Amino acid sequence: MWVLFVVLATLFWSFANLIDKFALSEYIRNPNIPLIFVAVIGIVSSFIIYILKGFVALSLFEFGLSILAGILYVLSLYFYFHALKIEEVSRVIPLFYLSPIFVLIFAFFLLKEPLSIKNYMGIFLLVLGAIFLSFKKHFRIRKAFWLMFLADIPMALSSVISKYLFERIDFLTVYSYTRLGVLIAVLPLPFIYYNDFKDFFKKKIAVGIVSLSETFNILGVIFSTFAIAYGLVSLVSALTSIQPLVVLGLLLLLSVIDKRFIKEIKEHLKGKNLFIKIISIILIVVGAALVV
Repeated sequence: MWVLFVVLATLFWSFANLIDKFALSEYIRNPNIPLIFVAVIGIVSSFIIYILKGFVALSLFEFGLSILAGILYVLSLYFYFHALKIEEVSRVIPLFYLSPIFVLIFAFFLLKEPLSIKNYMGIFLLVLGAIFLSFKKHFRIRKAFWLMFLADIPMALSSVISKYLFERIDFLTVYSYTRLGVLIAVLPLPFIYYNDFKDFFKKKIAVGIVSLSETFNILGVIFSTFAIAYGLVSLVSALTSIQPLVVLGLLLLLSVIDKRFIKEIKEHLKGKNLFIKIISIILIVVGAALVV
Protein backbone atom coordinates (compact mmCIF):
# COMPACT_ATOMS: atom_id res chain seq x y z
CA MET A 1 0.00 0.00 0.00
CA TRP A 2 2.78 2.42 0.90
CA VAL A 3 4.35 1.97 -2.56
CA LEU A 4 1.14 3.19 -4.24
CA PHE A 5 1.07 6.22 -1.94
CA VAL A 6 4.71 7.04 -2.83
CA VAL A 7 3.96 6.85 -6.57
CA LEU A 8 0.96 9.18 -6.17
CA ALA A 9 3.03 11.59 -4.03
CA THR A 10 5.84 11.76 -6.59
CA LEU A 11 3.34 12.36 -9.40
CA PHE A 12 1.72 15.31 -7.61
CA TRP A 13 5.12 16.69 -6.56
CA SER A 14 6.38 16.45 -10.14
CA PHE A 15 3.49 18.57 -11.39
CA ALA A 16 4.14 21.02 -8.55
CA ASN A 17 7.87 21.23 -9.38
CA LEU A 18 7.24 22.11 -13.02
CA ILE A 19 4.61 24.72 -12.14
CA ASP A 20 6.90 26.15 -9.43
CA LYS A 21 9.70 26.65 -11.93
CA PHE A 22 7.35 28.32 -14.43
CA ALA A 23 5.96 30.62 -11.73
CA LEU A 24 9.41 31.53 -10.38
CA SER A 25 10.67 32.26 -13.90
CA GLU A 26 7.70 34.30 -15.08
CA TYR A 27 5.90 35.86 -12.11
CA ILE A 28 7.75 35.61 -8.81
CA ARG A 29 10.62 37.90 -7.92
CA ASN A 30 10.94 36.71 -4.32
CA PRO A 31 11.21 32.89 -3.96
CA ASN A 32 9.79 33.10 -0.42
CA ILE A 33 6.32 33.94 -1.73
CA PRO A 34 5.19 30.33 -2.47
CA LEU A 35 5.77 29.47 1.21
CA ILE A 36 2.71 31.46 2.26
CA PHE A 37 0.59 29.35 -0.10
CA VAL A 38 2.05 26.17 1.40
CA ALA A 39 0.98 27.38 4.85
CA VAL A 40 -2.51 28.56 3.90
CA ILE A 41 -3.43 25.47 1.86
CA GLY A 42 -2.02 23.25 4.60
CA ILE A 43 -4.09 24.96 7.30
CA VAL A 44 -7.25 24.78 5.16
CA SER A 45 -6.75 21.05 4.57
CA SER A 46 -6.13 20.56 8.33
CA PHE A 47 -9.34 22.42 9.14
CA ILE A 48 -11.26 20.11 6.78
CA ILE A 49 -9.71 17.08 8.53
CA TYR A 50 -10.77 18.51 11.90
CA ILE A 51 -14.36 19.04 10.71
CA LEU A 52 -14.56 15.49 9.31
CA LYS A 53 -12.89 13.49 12.10
CA GLY A 54 -11.43 15.71 14.80
CA PHE A 55 -7.94 15.44 16.29
CA VAL A 56 -6.41 13.16 18.91
CA ALA A 57 -5.10 14.97 22.00
CA LEU A 58 -1.29 15.26 22.08
CA SER A 59 1.10 15.46 24.98
CA LEU A 60 3.20 18.62 25.23
CA PHE A 61 6.23 16.69 23.93
CA GLU A 62 4.30 15.30 20.93
CA PHE A 63 2.86 18.74 20.19
CA GLY A 64 6.35 20.26 20.27
CA LEU A 65 7.71 17.60 17.91
CA SER A 66 4.83 18.21 15.48
CA ILE A 67 5.53 21.94 15.42
CA LEU A 68 9.26 21.26 14.94
CA ALA A 69 8.55 18.91 12.02
CA GLY A 70 6.49 21.64 10.33
CA ILE A 71 9.17 24.29 10.87
CA LEU A 72 11.86 21.98 9.46
CA TYR A 73 9.66 21.31 6.43
CA VAL A 74 9.40 25.06 5.73
CA LEU A 75 13.16 25.47 6.15
CA SER A 76 13.69 22.75 3.54
CA LEU A 77 11.26 24.41 1.11
CA TYR A 78 12.97 27.77 1.68
CA PHE A 79 16.26 26.42 0.28
CA TYR A 80 14.41 24.48 -2.45
CA PHE A 81 12.61 27.56 -3.83
CA HIS A 82 15.83 29.58 -3.80
CA ALA A 83 17.61 26.79 -5.72
CA LEU A 84 14.75 26.52 -8.20
CA LYS A 85 14.92 30.27 -8.83
CA ILE A 86 18.48 29.97 -10.20
CA GLU A 87 18.57 26.48 -11.76
CA GLU A 88 16.61 24.21 -14.12
CA VAL A 89 13.92 22.12 -12.44
CA SER A 90 15.26 18.87 -13.92
CA ARG A 91 18.62 19.52 -12.22
CA VAL A 92 17.28 20.78 -8.90
CA ILE A 93 14.81 17.98 -8.15
CA PRO A 94 17.35 15.13 -8.32
CA LEU A 95 19.40 16.93 -5.68
CA PHE A 96 16.43 16.61 -3.30
CA TYR A 97 17.24 12.92 -3.31
CA LEU A 98 20.37 13.19 -1.29
CA SER A 99 17.76 13.35 1.48
CA PRO A 100 17.28 9.54 1.74
CA ILE A 101 20.90 9.26 2.89
CA PHE A 102 20.15 11.53 5.85
CA VAL A 103 16.81 9.80 6.48
CA LEU A 104 18.64 6.47 6.57
CA ILE A 105 21.14 7.78 9.13
CA PHE A 106 18.54 9.50 11.34
CA ALA A 107 16.11 6.56 11.14
CA PHE A 108 18.84 4.07 12.03
CA PHE A 109 19.89 5.93 15.18
CA LEU A 110 16.54 7.39 16.27
CA LEU A 111 13.99 4.78 15.12
CA LYS A 112 16.14 1.64 14.92
CA GLU A 113 14.51 0.74 11.59
CA PRO A 114 15.43 -2.79 10.44
CA LEU A 115 16.67 -2.89 6.84
CA SER A 116 18.14 -5.72 4.79
CA ILE A 117 21.33 -5.58 2.71
CA LYS A 118 19.06 -5.59 -0.36
CA ASN A 119 17.27 -2.48 0.95
CA TYR A 120 20.55 -0.67 1.57
CA MET A 121 21.71 -1.49 -1.97
CA GLY A 122 18.40 -0.25 -3.37
CA ILE A 123 18.63 3.05 -1.48
CA PHE A 124 22.19 3.56 -2.70
CA LEU A 125 21.22 2.92 -6.36
CA LEU A 126 18.13 5.15 -6.15
CA VAL A 127 20.10 8.06 -4.71
CA LEU A 128 22.95 7.58 -7.20
CA GLY A 129 20.55 7.43 -10.15
CA ALA A 130 18.67 10.53 -8.99
CA ILE A 131 21.90 12.51 -8.60
CA PHE A 132 23.16 11.43 -12.05
CA LEU A 133 19.96 12.78 -13.58
CA SER A 134 20.91 16.26 -12.35
CA PHE A 135 24.14 16.41 -14.34
CA LYS A 136 24.75 17.29 -17.95
CA LYS A 137 28.02 17.45 -19.89
CA HIS A 138 30.24 18.01 -16.87
CA PHE A 139 30.00 17.06 -13.21
CA ARG A 140 30.09 20.52 -11.70
CA ILE A 141 29.00 21.54 -8.22
CA ARG A 142 26.89 24.69 -8.51
CA LYS A 143 25.31 27.02 -5.98
CA ALA A 144 22.02 25.15 -6.36
CA PHE A 145 23.76 21.98 -5.13
CA TRP A 146 24.64 23.58 -1.80
CA LEU A 147 21.15 25.06 -1.44
CA MET A 148 19.62 21.63 -2.02
CA PHE A 149 22.11 20.06 0.37
CA LEU A 150 20.80 22.48 3.00
CA ALA A 151 17.23 21.58 1.98
CA ASP A 152 17.81 17.84 2.36
CA ILE A 153 18.84 17.78 6.03
CA PRO A 154 15.75 19.49 7.54
CA MET A 155 13.50 17.51 5.16
CA ALA A 156 15.04 14.25 6.40
CA LEU A 157 14.66 15.29 10.05
CA SER A 158 11.04 16.31 9.45
CA SER A 159 10.28 12.89 7.90
CA VAL A 160 11.91 10.95 10.75
CA ILE A 161 10.12 13.01 13.43
CA SER A 162 6.83 12.43 11.60
CA LYS A 163 7.45 8.67 11.52
CA TYR A 164 8.18 8.70 15.27
CA LEU A 165 4.83 10.42 15.84
CA PHE A 166 2.96 8.07 13.48
CA GLU A 167 3.90 5.16 15.72
CA ARG A 168 1.93 6.83 18.54
CA ILE A 169 -0.74 8.99 16.86
CA ASP A 170 -2.91 8.67 13.76
CA PHE A 171 -1.33 10.21 10.66
CA LEU A 172 -4.09 12.73 9.89
CA THR A 173 -3.68 14.28 13.34
CA VAL A 174 0.10 14.42 12.91
CA TYR A 175 -0.26 15.95 9.44
CA SER A 176 -2.60 18.64 10.77
CA TYR A 177 -0.40 19.62 13.70
CA THR A 178 2.69 19.80 11.50
CA ARG A 179 0.77 22.24 9.27
CA LEU A 180 0.45 24.47 12.34
CA GLY A 181 4.24 24.40 12.57
CA VAL A 182 4.40 25.39 8.91
CA LEU A 183 2.12 28.36 9.57
CA ILE A 184 4.20 29.51 12.55
CA ALA A 185 7.39 29.39 10.45
CA VAL A 186 5.85 31.29 7.54
CA LEU A 187 3.95 34.02 9.42
CA PRO A 188 6.85 36.53 9.62
CA LEU A 189 7.53 36.45 5.85
CA PRO A 190 4.72 38.77 4.64
CA PHE A 191 5.93 41.41 7.11
CA ILE A 192 9.61 41.01 6.24
CA TYR A 193 8.97 41.09 2.48
CA TYR A 194 5.84 43.27 2.53
CA ASN A 195 6.44 45.08 -0.77
CA ASP A 196 7.23 41.89 -2.70
CA PHE A 197 4.09 40.18 -1.37
CA LYS A 198 1.98 43.26 -2.11
CA ASP A 199 3.19 43.42 -5.73
CA PHE A 200 2.71 39.69 -6.24
CA PHE A 201 -0.90 39.60 -5.05
CA LYS A 202 -1.82 42.22 -7.65
CA LYS A 203 -1.20 39.58 -10.35
CA LYS A 204 -4.28 37.37 -10.32
CA ILE A 205 -2.91 34.86 -12.82
CA ALA A 206 0.25 34.47 -10.74
CA VAL A 207 -1.81 33.86 -7.58
CA GLY A 208 -3.83 31.22 -9.45
CA ILE A 209 -0.74 29.45 -10.80
CA VAL A 210 1.02 29.31 -7.43
CA SER A 211 -2.20 28.19 -5.71
CA LEU A 212 -2.47 25.31 -8.17
CA SER A 213 1.17 24.37 -7.67
CA GLU A 214 0.98 24.32 -3.88
CA THR A 215 -2.31 22.39 -3.99
CA PHE A 216 -0.44 19.68 -5.91
CA ASN A 217 2.36 19.96 -3.36
CA ILE A 218 -0.01 19.46 -0.41
CA LEU A 219 -1.60 16.46 -2.12
CA GLY A 220 1.91 15.04 -2.48
CA VAL A 221 2.57 15.70 1.21
CA ILE A 222 -0.68 13.96 2.21
CA PHE A 223 0.10 10.85 0.16
CA SER A 224 3.69 10.76 1.42
CA THR A 225 2.33 11.10 4.96
CA PHE A 226 0.18 8.00 4.35
CA ALA A 227 3.22 6.21 2.92
CA ILE A 228 5.43 7.01 5.93
CA ALA A 229 2.65 5.92 8.28
CA TYR A 230 2.39 2.49 6.59
CA GLY A 231 6.03 1.85 5.57
CA LEU A 232 9.55 2.31 6.89
CA VAL A 233 10.54 5.97 6.50
CA SER A 234 13.96 4.97 5.09
CA LEU A 235 12.35 3.02 2.25
CA VAL A 236 9.61 5.59 1.61
CA SER A 237 12.18 8.38 1.36
CA ALA A 238 14.38 6.29 -0.93
CA LEU A 239 11.53 5.34 -3.29
CA THR A 240 10.59 8.99 -3.77
CA SER A 241 13.87 9.14 -5.71
CA ILE A 242 11.86 8.02 -8.74
CA GLN A 243 10.53 11.60 -8.91
CA PRO A 244 13.33 12.98 -11.12
CA LEU A 245 12.42 10.27 -13.62
CA VAL A 246 8.76 11.33 -13.42
CA VAL A 247 9.76 14.99 -13.94
CA LEU A 248 11.80 14.04 -17.00
CA GLY A 249 8.84 12.08 -18.36
CA LEU A 250 6.52 15.04 -17.84
CA LEU A 251 9.03 17.32 -19.59
CA LEU A 252 8.99 14.95 -22.57
CA LEU A 253 5.20 15.07 -22.62
CA LEU A 254 5.15 18.86 -22.31
CA SER A 255 7.68 19.21 -25.14
CA VAL A 256 5.10 17.64 -27.43
CA ILE A 257 2.45 20.12 -26.26
CA ASP A 258 4.56 23.27 -25.92
CA LYS A 259 7.68 23.97 -28.03
CA ARG A 260 9.26 26.00 -25.20
CA PHE A 261 10.20 22.72 -23.51
CA ILE A 262 11.90 21.24 -26.59
CA LYS A 263 15.20 23.06 -26.04
CA GLU A 264 15.59 21.71 -22.49
CA ILE A 265 14.69 18.18 -23.61
CA LYS A 266 17.27 18.32 -26.42
CA GLU A 267 19.92 19.31 -23.86
CA HIS A 268 19.02 16.26 -21.80
CA LEU A 269 18.96 13.79 -24.67
CA LYS A 270 22.04 14.53 -26.74
CA GLY A 271 25.52 13.01 -26.63
CA LYS A 272 26.91 12.23 -23.21
CA ASN A 273 23.74 13.52 -21.56
CA LEU A 274 21.67 10.78 -23.20
CA PHE A 275 24.13 8.13 -21.99
CA ILE A 276 24.02 9.50 -18.43
CA LYS A 277 20.21 9.58 -18.50
CA ILE A 278 20.03 5.94 -19.64
CA ILE A 279 22.42 4.84 -16.87
CA SER A 280 20.45 6.91 -14.35
CA ILE A 281 17.14 5.34 -15.37
CA ILE A 282 18.62 1.83 -15.06
CA LEU A 283 19.97 2.64 -11.58
CA ILE A 284 16.61 4.05 -10.46
CA VAL A 285 14.61 1.10 -11.78
CA VAL A 286 16.92 -1.49 -10.22
CA GLY A 287 17.10 0.47 -6.96
CA ALA A 288 13.30 0.74 -6.78
CA ALA A 289 12.98 -3.02 -7.34
CA LEU A 290 15.39 -3.71 -4.47
CA VAL A 291 13.60 -1.32 -2.10
CA VAL A 292 10.10 -2.61 -2.86
